[in-house]
Amino acid sequence: MGRFFSFNTRFACFQFSCVLARFLLFIGSLLFSPLAWSVACDAVFTNGVQSHSSTGSVNAGYQAEINGGGGLISTPELIQQSSPGQAICDSGTCQATGYPSTPSSVAVLQSNGSSGSVTASGGNTNINAGQYVNITVPQRVRATFNSEGGEYRMRALSTGYQSEVRFRSGDYWITGDMTLGQETEVTKQGGNSDPVRIFVDGDVVLGYDMVTSGFSPGQLFIYAKGSITVRQFSAITGFLYADGLITTEYQVVINGALSAEEVQLAQETIVSYPSAIAPDLDYTPFCDPTGGTPATLIADWRMDEAGWSGTAGEVIDSSGNGNNATAQNGADTADVAPALSGDPGTCGYGEFDGVDDYLSVPGLSGTLNRTASMAFWIKTTQTGNSTAWSSPAVAGIEENGGADDIFWGWLNPQGRIGLTVGNNNTTVSNAQVSTGNWTHVALTRNHESGEYQIFINGALDSRGTTGTGIIGNGFSSIGRVENTSSSVALNYLQAQLDEVRIYEGVLTESEVQAIFQARHPCSQSICPTGTPVPGLFGEFYNNMNLAGAPEGTRVDGPVDFDWGLGGPGVAGVGDDEFSVRWSGRLHITQTGGYRFQTRSDDGVRLRVDGDLVIDEWAPQPATNDTSGVVNLEAGQSYDIELEYFEEFIDSEIRLRWDAPGATSGFVPIPIGNANGTATGLYHCPGNRVDSYTLVHANNGVTCEALPVVITARDSAGNAVVPAAGTVVDLLADPVPDSGDTAWVGDGTYVFSGSENNFTAFLRQLSPAEVGLSVTDGTASGSSGPVNFADTGLVFYGDRSGGPLPNQVAGTEDLNPVIRAVRTDDETGSCEARVDNQTRTVQLGYECINPGSCRAGQTLSLASTFIQANNAGAGPAYSPVSLGFDDEGYADIPLEYSDVGDIRLWAQLSLPEEGEQPAVDLVGQSNRFIVKPHTLVVTDVQGAAGQSNPGGTGSGAGFVASGEPFSVRVEARNSNGALTPNFGNESPAQSVRLELSELVYPSGGSLGNLGGAGSLTREDNGVALGDGVSWDNVGTITLEPRLVGDDYLGVGDLVEVTESDPVGRFYPYDYTLNGSTVSDACGSFSYMHQAAIDLSYTVSARNLNGAVVSNYDDTTLAYAGTANPGYVAENDDAANGSELSGRVQAENEAGWSGGVLTVTDSSAAFLRASNTLPDGPRADLQWGLTLMDSLDGRPMVDLDMNANTSGDCAAAGNCSAVALGDPLNLRFGRLRLNDAFGPEVVDLPVPFYTEYWNGSEFVRNVDDSCTRIPREAITYQPTGNLVDDSNRTVPVGGGSTTGQYASLDGVGVNFSSSDSDHYFTAPGEGNTGSFDIELDLTNRPWLRFDWNQDGDFLNDIQMPPANIGFGSYRGHDRIIYWREVLE
Repeated sequence: MGRFFSFNTRFACFQFSCVLARFLLFIGSLLFSPLAWSVACDAVFTNGVQSHSSTGSVNAGYQAEINGGGGLISTPELIQQSSPGQAICDSGTCQATGYPSTPSSVAVLQSNGSSGSVTASGGNTNINAGQYVNITVPQRVRATFNSEGGEYRMRALSTGYQSEVRFRSGDYWITGDMTLGQETEVTKQGGNSDPVRIFVDGDVVLGYDMVTSGFSPGQLFIYAKGSITVRQFSAITGFLYADGLITTEYQVVINGALSAEEVQLAQETIVSYPSAIAPDLDYTPFCDPTGGTPATLIADWRMDEAGWSGTAGEVIDSSGNGNNATAQNGADTADVAPALSGDPGTCGYGEFDGVDDYLSVPGLSGTLNRTASMAFWIKTTQTGNSTAWSSPAVAGIEENGGADDIFWGWLNPQGRIGLTVGNNNTTVSNAQVSTGNWTHVALTRNHESGEYQIFINGALDSRGTTGTGIIGNGFSSIGRVENTSSSVALNYLQAQLDEVRIYEGVLTESEVQAIFQARHPCSQSICPTGTPVPGLFGEFYNNMNLAGAPEGTRVDGPVDFDWGLGGPGVAGVGDDEFSVRWSGRLHITQTGGYRFQTRSDDGVRLRVDGDLVIDEWAPQPATNDTSGVVNLEAGQSYDIELEYFEEFIDSEIRLRWDAPGATSGFVPIPIGNANGTATGLYHCPGNRVDSYTLVHANNGVTCEALPVVITARDSAGNAVVPAAGTVVDLLADPVPDSGDTAWVGDGTYVFSGSENNFTAFLRQLSPAEVGLSVTDGTASGSSGPVNFADTGLVFYGDRSGGPLPNQVAGTEDLNPVIRAVRTDDETGSCEARVDNQTRTVQLGYECINPGSCRAGQTLSLASTFIQANNAGAGPAYSPVSLGFDDEGYADIPLEYSDVGDIRLWAQLSLPEEGEQPAVDLVGQSNRFIVKPHTLVVTDVQGAAGQSNPGGTGSGAGFVASGEPFSVRVEARNSNGALTPNFGNESPAQSVRLELSELVYPSGGSLGNLGGAGSLTREDNGVALGDGVSWDNVGTITLEPRLVGDDYLGVGDLVEVTESDPVGRFYPYDYTLNGSTVSDACGSFSYMHQAAIDLSYTVSARNLNGAVVSNYDDTTLAYAGTANPGYVAENDDAANGSELSGRVQAENEAGWSGGVLTVTDSSAAFLRASNTLPDGPRADLQWGLTLMDSLDGRPMVDLDMNANTSGDCAAAGNCSAVALGDPLNLRFGRLRLNDAFGPEVVDLPVPFYTEYWNGSEFVRNVDDSCTRIPREAITYQPTGNLVDDSNRTVPVGGGSTTGQYASLDGVGVNFSSSDSDHYFTAPGEGNTGSFDIELDLTNRPWLRFDWNQDGDFLNDIQMPPANIGFGSYRGHDRIIYWREVLE
């Protein structure tokens, strides 16, 4: 029973055996998906303070307060002072529960330091995601972690006095310590509500008076393997967890929670626990909202079956849950080019035609309509539509006219893949998968929160939220989207799919990475050749020791017999004293540990995969014998052999097993099915033999047996392996007898089941013409006659005898010899007919395959070129002088310049000499194969005929990635000459190309070749591939190889020759993946304010739209990468030439993995040449251009021209891509006016921001983000406000103190343009004045031309503002004042 059919199936079994079985099944699933357990965050943080150790404690100092979580503290021990100093919990007393809170832990990711060290400087330093050594923020310096949702790794993080660190949502891994200095401000940056998660492998120190700002409760989490110390007066919004000790000092305020082995709260520490948000905390991988229930494998379709025919359940679920699928409408498998090649690998895969192919999986939606995960490999070029409901997908359901639907793995028009619920069509990956290359995809969905994740090739690509809730409409298909309306056409997937896995629950990133890297042994065919037959092949003997030939055979399965006092029922076998051998194959569809058991009366032996697992070969009553655990892999088939003997009286034999996850104990091993897909017992009858071929020389001598190679063939002429036990009778005409004609041996051959040919030897003792034939009773074969003579010429591989071996073209073999022999009249053995003399022998050769010899090819014997003969022609000879030694041997060193299947001919006419009569000696060698020495790439050209420059770096380019190019390959002999017969064989031998080496850039990806599987044969040993492509950038070398790594069955090339460098390949185009541009102050930005938040990514792509990962100048040193450029236009007014040069943004960002990622939180729109104010620019659109000066490749999807108005797409003159939404830019300035008033009341001071509205400066009431640092404000004579006591200034005999509506440790914060600045009344009679000085060194956007020199940027110091207390009657000479700008 599978686990799709009902969601409650997992809760329906309560017996211990069922629970144990599920536990064992889970343990087995670790082989497929390593599980990462975590806990619920609200179990870790049950209150504001807790201990997570069974021996831990909480020590609450004088009047410490713990609010928000009730009076119970999760800790074995609570130590507190007696009244009135005891701790307070929600205005009451605090009590220990006596037990700890739930602990958790996480392995801190290590940094490789590849991004170096960073020391922040200046006004702000942006730090992008990466792997750093140390990050240091000196005093009064700000650093911004700039990558939203990024992953930062570093070895240490430290800050100095009054520094500021801005964190964006994401994960921060620190392998050493984190030390934040005195008065450091930690700020939450960006609008993402996801938390900042900091994982520290050492200790954490949060310095004196440290504060956090911008964090909502729950948005900051700090984990330390060591201890955490919070210095006095610090105010932290966050959740802190330490494996060791957490210590707070005097008057620390925590808005969050603390958990450690031991927590020590100092005097007047206050912890406020936000209990309402605790259930929703997500600090994955440390803890999460659900408690981290591990994802459970529900189905695993490896698609390694040899083929699908539509038989129910033929697509095997390897998870062990029995969720087998059925192929529909011709969906089938292949294994030519898997996602991960090799064995182990991913092996076979499914093919879906996009027309009507799919797999039916009953109850599939029972899992996928809830919280679930799906992982798979996909290879496709198909794209979909802009709406998920009208696009192809891996699985899903469309509710016609409604939104109760879901789409797993749907493809959008750009070939990106997504997971969508309802009508949200934006939840897709950043990466494209419709590239024609294998891509691994994992999709997860939490139906309660709506959160989804998309992983591409093991890494998180995108995440977000889609629809929530359980989908009500069911579906049961892989490879199509179903529809609730039967009248609507369905959307089918055109793709190759593999390793499709369904999980109940949400996979973690580490689990996805493990799945991405997973390989498994490739499924062996149950039978090496031929179709497996269900059941074991039994051989029955009428003796107890399996001796001699069996009396009979039959196929049995299951083996589960109790014959009692009788016998097995096979003719010739009695009721007692018999034995049986069952043999065959055991096919496995579930990985795990198996135990085997036999029950026998009497002896039994069992072998599995060649190992003897049960051995009780002795008489015994009916006894159960059990093996140890045997680990078997899904998709594999194993040899199995059961031997049994019966002595007398009762006879019983049973073969059983206990399979992984089974709950019923030992059961009979089942028989397999007709398709060879089910678990169980099979045997291999061998492929059907249609005929036999006999290969031999046409001439023989009576003194030596003639070798004959006999090969079994199917109806197509292919060599096949006959079934084990197939008996072949060897025949001859005249019929062999005890006379002159005889086969060596008994005239039969028995196939073992592993070979497709054998060599037999025919001896003919007298001159005759003998015809040869063989038969196995069904199939037969014969050959033309062999002429046997008493004399002849015999070819040998060397003087020890044996046939001529296979050769290598162009390589001389010094060992071959020819011998002139005669039959000794007395002994019948061979003796030399010609010895110790030199004779002229006529020699020639025959071209058998190819059957036509080619001009220019040569074959030399004994350094003499001999005559060529086409197959069946001649023979024609060439005279060669040979010296025969005293044993009659003559050396004939052999060298053939070409390739193919050939044999040698020889003739020698001897005159009458003494008692020796005149005779014509003839001879013929065995056939042998001559293979090429190597294959050589001789020319590479682009599709337009351009030559291959083979350059690297900034050298000349060749073709764009993915564009076709041609490769010419020559087959050559060992002398470097062409072998013109190559490719003319039958079957024609062909060439493939492999990637050999990535020459440039060093360390990059070798990528994939397209169109290189089999090149087109041209004449004269040349092969041409004119549609070859490479999917990455850089420079490569190629290796031409034989298809199948074999030439006519005799093996691979002697030498593989690497090509010269091919390249440089460059990007086909660039595309903007996504962008955001955000005003620095929410609804506007000041000109010259370097705080505009700009982020975007650009991908360099190949012709198929896939990212070219080698386009990387960050780690791979790819030279000449494209740089970004910027344009700007306000209000579609064609003013780009005026405005574009004022955009200041990152223009030297590095490319990494083919992607340019720009995250610049300090971008700016500059003032115009430091002159008069301009603007406002309330509709300022920024655009991106890309300057590829090396290759001139285009940016695609252009939609903007800053120098023209109207629709540039319609006009055909777009030159940039718009970035984000328009900005609102204002020319601003800061005002600080003199102020005078009576000493007995507080004195307001005009201190506010303004902007130019096009005609005058007005209050900028939208400004609630200006902050003037303390160090920029100086009261004379006390000093700047870094020292807070300097705010108090002596006036007369008293003093006044400067006040602001919002003054924090960093500076003065403005609201609605105003600081609400005033000075307190110094008191009656305390009169006088003083100046306020403002330094705008770090605020250029608020400067003005105060000194009237025409430069609006160089006035760093504002005119001092005079503050006076006492009577003031105004200025005698000023009646009216108005500012005029010219």
